[in-house]
Amino acid sequence: MRYDLIMNHAFLLAAGSGKRSKLPDKLQEMIAGKPLFWHALQALQQHPLIKNLVLVVPDHKKTLFRKLLKEWGMLKIIVAIGGKTRQESAEKGLIELKKNTNIQSRDLLLFHNAANPFLTSSEITQVLKAGAKTGAAFVAHPIVDTVKSLKKPPKRRTDQVIETIDRSNLWQAQTPQVVRMDLYEKALAKNLSGTDEMSLIEQLGIYPRIIKASPYNFKITYQRDFEFARFLLEGKNEFRTGIGIDSHAFDRTKTGLTLGGKLFKNYPKLKANSDGDVMLHALCNAVSQALGQGSLGTFANDLCLKKGIKDSQKYLEQILIKMHTKGFELHQVGFQFEGKFPLIDPLTPQIKSSLQKLLLLPGDKIGITATSGEELTAFGRGEGLQCLVIVLLRTLPPHPLGGHRPPPG
Repeated sequence: MRYDLIMNHAFLLAAGSGKRSKLPDKLQEMIAGKPLFWHALQALQQHPLIKNLVLVVPDHKKTLFRKLLKEWGMLKIIVAIGGKTRQESAEKGLIELKKNTNIQSRDLLLFHNAANPFLTSSEITQVLKAGAKTGAAFVAHPIVDTVKSLKKPPKRRTDQVIETIDRSNLWQAQTPQVVRMDLYEKALAKNLSGTDEMSLIEQLGIYPRIIKASPYNFKITYQRDFEFARFLLEGKNEFRTGIGIDSHAFDRTKTGLTLGGKLFKNYPKLKANSDGDVMLHALCNAVSQALGQGSLGTFANDLCLKKGIKDSQKYLEQILIKMHTKGFELHQVGFQFEGKFPLIDPLTPQIKSSLQKLLLLPGDKIGITATSGEELTAFGRGEGLQCLVIVLLRTLPPHPLGGHRPPPG
């Protein structure tokens, strides 16, 4: 079964207590301006192969998590209440997913720890691909240090080494971990228990596939781990900017103006082979320019003219996938209109709401302004609309959250 044809559902497990960190709330600790759990959440939400995402949280913090998701514009994420153990939290996440979606037995379930912030797109893709073939797969680090087996003899104050273990076949498991839905349910039906999803599947006699994890994919457990994470993330951002512009004339014989993916039925339609969404067209050009790519027509003409796809959201989807695979994410977007008609400011709340869902950005990262043009141009005379866009892209080397470039080593 091809991994890109299977429905993939992700679970971000954020219901743990984090006692070993000795912090009041480990997952709310700030790293690079965002809570710890946000980094993995963002990576999972932006991945094009993830259909549904479930965030599993403690019961007493569900209101806080939902508030944060709303602020970030992450409106499609399903929130589930966790349990006392990791396994119980994962099971409750699946129950909540079933309430909201039509999940199938051959679908893949991806589980990831919220305390592993350096999740890359490449890891997600590889583990889904392997899971589609074998039914179960996970990322792990090969053990590189010498491993000793200890025993504490009676009446002795210190442990005693029994033997040195051959490390050549030892791996340290991390997340993400992927398991096929029917196998996971079979393990649960048998009342099996384990410390992670792979230990459940192993008890069924199935051997999960190991994918080598990114060197920086580690679980933040102690305070020193936060120090290292901040060293990696803060002050090491690379930014890119891009400018895009698009304009169309009005077709006064038709109605249906599309701006930012939002249809306004009572306004004149813009003349175009597509839906004429000047905002999304300009945005595609801006992102493409920031990535060093070509104009909108280099990838949209084939979709529009040959395949008959008129929805500009499909063009945007293509360029966002390119952006993501190159290891970048949108950090901020600014739109500037010129046109006598319609008045943009009254439409801005609806447009911004649409863009938040399309771009996965909070509202304060999307700016929309307009000028009438004072009848000095065709747009100022009300013959059409022009939109200029500037974008700021951000990547986090050497381990971008988009995961295009693997960290060194």
